[in-house]
Amino acid sequence: IAVLEEPHNKGYNLTRASVQGQSVGAAGWGYVNDFTIPKALQFIQYTSKAKLVPAEGIVVSVPDAASGIAFRDSGGPLFVCNGDKCGIVGVANGKAKGSTLLKAAHVWCDVRSNWDWISKTVKANCL
Repeated sequence: IAVLEEPHNKGYNLTRASVQGQSVGAAGWGYVNDFTIPKALQFIQYTSKAKLVPAEGIVVSVPDAASGIAFRDSGGPLFVCNGDKCGIVGVANGKAKGSTLLKAAHVWCDVRSNWDWISKTVKANCL
């Protein structure tokens, strides 16, 4: 796990304030347009804003099913960046319910709303 920026209030659920309506980016090693594996880490800045959907997680719409995260990107980070500092706010989980080839949305597990569990699990198993 790479920590790019730690949240300043770990005791609070900051998800709605930090993700809702924010511009976000994602990184991964998923397939590129010609279905080949990239030789360098890929980064995408989404043009639509993030939404918090309680039953699903963080949802970002994409113009078509070929844009954004792809096969092999699962588990990769979703970033919110302010200047040169980026914070990891989500972990790639796949496509949202109801996504089609013409209209799709991608879903990430919300890191900040699961912070207590993540912190407890890392301390118990990794430190």
